[in-house]
Amino acid sequence: MNPGNLSTERARRAFTVLGERWHQPLELTLCGGLALLLQGHSQRGTDDVDVIACTPGLPPLAALIAEIGEELGLGRRWLNDEAKTFARFLLPDMIQRRTVLGVFGEVQVFLLGRRDLVLLKALAHRLVDEEDLEAMRLTVDEIQVAQGDVLLFGRVDQRATEGALALLREMQ
Repeated sequence: MNPGNLSTERARRAFTVLGERWHQPLELTLCGGLALLLQGHSQRGTDDVDVIACTPGLPPLAALIAEIGEELGLGRRWLNDEAKTFARFLLPDMIQRRTVLGVFGEVQVFLLGRRDLVLLKALAHRLVDEEDLEAMRLTVDEIQVAQGDVLLFGRVDQRATEGALALLREMQ
């Protein structure tokens, strides 16, 4: 699959198929490039769906995810939870800022809110994250809120905190 091959339409189609085939309650919270794209914060393409929170979890769906990915030409890992390592940086009230992408049968799909996306992008501070933050056109107020949010995690990961603060200072 080519990078950036997952459009919003293809993602919605994949979730529709997932909802048709998965018959147990499932709640997904998305982050990353697709969440930015679906909320209009970025035009950058993506090649997968990053799940930061999933109840009950993705492992029981692995075969179905791979099957749908093959059928729709999205790749076997089009839906993955590799971003869950960043869940430790989510603010306790994150759930209140999520937006609903849709309900697909028993599958509820949420998008991480803008404030939380800014926080995660700043803490990850890879080149693609910097580009995403620039594309989001953060206001001075958003940058200041993000700096405060980042400081909450200084004891969790000092290196990520320092990198995030440096990145946000450059954006002011």
